[in-house]
Order: sequence, then C-alpha cells, then structure tokens
Amino acid sequence: MRAEAFSAHLTSTFDRPIKEATLGAKPQAFARWMIWDYARRFSAILDELPQYDVRSFDPKAFDREQQAKIPRWQVLARTLLPNFWDAWPRSAHVELEAELTALVLAERERLAAGGPPRTTDRRPSRVKGLSWIYEDSPEGTTIHIDGELRSKEEKPVPLRFTVRRVGL
Repeated sequence: MRAEAFSAHLTSTFDRPIKEATLGAKPQAFARWMIWDYARRFSAILDELPQYDVRSFDPKAFDREQQAKIPRWQVLARTLLPNFWDAWPRSAHVELEAELTALVLAERERLAAGGPPRTTDRRPSRVKGLSWIYEDSPEGTTIHIDGELRSKEEKPVPLRFTVRRVGL
C-alpha cells in the first residue's frame, strides 16, 4: 500500500505531459496537484491504519469512513483510493503464519534436544493484541494464538500446531 502511495506521489512530480498535450499547462498543473494531494491523503490513511484493531477490522466500514473524509471536489482521490483494505488483516494473518512456523521449528529443535515438558506459557505475538499460547500434552507441545482475526478466506491457515515429541 505504501508503494501505491509513493507511486502516485512520483507520478505527480513528472515533467512530461500527462496525456500527449491534450491539456493546457494550467490543467496539467492542476491534475498533478490533485494526484499529489491524493498521495498525501493516502499516506495519512496508511499512517492511521495501525490504530485500528486488526482482530476486528472491518474493511468496508473503514473504506466508507475514509471516503467520507475526502472532499467532494477531490474526484481524483475518491476514484484512486483503493478498496482493498482487507489486505491489511490478511497480511497480519500471513505474518502470524510465518511467526508460528518459526515457533514450531524452535520448539521442534528444543524437543529433539531432549528439552523437558513445557509448562503452559504465553508469549507476545508480533501482531498487537495477540499472544501465542504453549500447552504441554502427552504427545507434545501445542502452540496456538489466543484470539482470532476476521478473515474473508474460506479456509484460512489454522494458527495452531502440535509439535510431536521425538519417538511418537
């Protein structure tokens, strides 16, 4: 999303004509200014995004809220503002998937080295507001997240895994 905002900003700084000199000098300057204004607004929205709880984030409501903040005269910004806000919670889920993979590999190594059974433990996640829970059982250690993310995926990757003890 940051690349999208930067791309718009970069486009606003080009010296070449916007569309093969079909516009005069003043309309081209105005069009560049509108693109620059959109990039500025979009960057501010992205700065604000982390203030929302990713666990209960509603992309459609967020889009409506952001569209309402854009002045009516800024038609270009209203048109260019993306409607793929669901990418934010999906990226948080992907980050949790990667984090779980690293935790599983570390736990697998610990158990293979003969590590003792683990007591129930909680570790903070990289995603704000979520923690990883470690639970020991006879078959191994189960690692799972302590909450849920709203997901539009039909079958999201589960954020739970049991690392089996060596020899089971």
